[in-house]
Amino acid sequence: METGDADRIIEAFTSLERSLERLHAVDRSHRQEIHINAGGVGVWIATTCCVVMISLGLIGAILYVNQSRKVDQMQDYLNAIYMQAPYLKPTEPH
Repeated sequence: METGDADRIIEAFTSLERSLERLHAVDRSHRQEIHINAGGVGVWIATTCCVVMISLGLIGAILYVNQSRKVDQMQDYLNAIYMQAPYLKPTEPH
C-alpha cells in the first residue's frame, strides 16, 4: 500500500467521523410523527349502528303493540256483530 493510499483512507475516515459527529449533534426534538387512530372512528360507527338498532327495535315494538291493539278492537267489533246477528258467524268445518 502506498503512502498516498493511506492518506486518502485516513482522510475518508476523518470525513466519516465528522459526518457522524454532525449527525449526532442534530437536535432530535423536531421529529415529525403521524398517528392514525382508527379506533375512534370504529367506535363512532359501532355506536351509531347500536343507536339505529335500538331505535328500530323500539319503533318495531310500538308498531307491534299498536297492531295487536287494532286486532283486539277488530275481534271485539266482530263479536258485537255476531251477538246481534249470529247467523253471520261462519260455521267451523267438522
